[in-house]
Amino acid sequence: MLAIGSVVGSGWTIRRALPVEPNATGGNFSTCYNVDRSGMQGFLKVFDVMRAAGGPDALRQIQSATAAFNFERDLLEKCKKSNLTHVVVPIEDGEIQRQSQLPLYYIIFEAADGDIRRVLRAKQALDAAWLLRCMHGICVGIGQLHSIDIAHQDLKPSNVLWMKDHAKIADLGRACDKGVPAAHDAAWHAGDRGYAPPELMYGYQAHDWMVRRVACDLFHIGSMITYIINGANMTMLMLGNLSGAYRPNAFRGLYRDVAAHLRHALEDTLLILGSWLHGEDGREIVAMIRAFCEPEPELRLQLVAGGRSGPLLEWHISRLDLLSRKAGAGLLRVAGSP
Repeated sequence: MLAIGSVVGSGWTIRRALPVEPNATGGNFSTCYNVDRSGMQGFLKVFDVMRAAGGPDALRQIQSATAAFNFERDLLEKCKKSNLTHVVVPIEDGEIQRQSQLPLYYIIFEAADGDIRRVLRAKQALDAAWLLRCMHGICVGIGQLHSIDIAHQDLKPSNVLWMKDHAKIADLGRACDKGVPAAHDAAWHAGDRGYAPPELMYGYQAHDWMVRRVACDLFHIGSMITYIINGANMTMLMLGNLSGAYRPNAFRGLYRDVAAHLRHALEDTLLILGSWLHGEDGREIVAMIRAFCEPEPELRLQLVAGGRSGPLLEWHISRLDLLSRKAGAGLLRVAGSP
């Protein structure tokens, strides 16, 4: 642990240690702090090599944890060089020297207003413009990652941060880089299993990058839009609407055979979500979720593309931007709002 009040890097003062997320899917060898410098707020992530030296093979544990940290740091640098506006990138990184011990390695990020769970909880009333702006930011961030051949793989509420007036994607610890192998690439689902797309829960894994990685991110986008509207992710809602015999721990057939049942569970969920917005605008959001959360990943890619040329998410980004502006002008309302 670093001492409160100590100074790191180019003048950042440590103010408070942050608790570890109970369901965090990243490395377990990092400690996070709130820091500031000349009135600017920051988020400090510190990696301690020696915390990885547990178990029967300490050297291999250190090697594995260090490789994971360096992989994430390299991805962040790639994002920074590519000027990704809707992905959280470092302000600086470096080493903290210690006497008679290996150094600590750190990354400092711009501080956020909070992840979208906390922002949603703090809001006194549903704000359609804010909710749609958040959806828009998520699509922009994931689209930017895809443009440089990175798939996030762990999109969930705690990894979407609100920065002043838009959402940014955070935490690339479980991401996949098309050109750079990582240890977690072999996992059936690299990120939080509670948010896994249905095909992976049933063991259906394609070798094609678009089907295996990009389609996973697309499902996560639909799940996040669902969460923003309903406070629950699509994985949980679909499973809740699925007969026990067709759930992942019970079904033993081919994935294409269970996909039809998953599609019915999706439609049952969409009936509830359809009451959020009025009229054509509401139906458009529901149609987006239907495409993003289509159970079969190959068809999901086709539905999201919609026969359009250009970047996969470009049309959806444009539509969400328009809808958020309509909401801001009072031309679109959340169901039940004043």
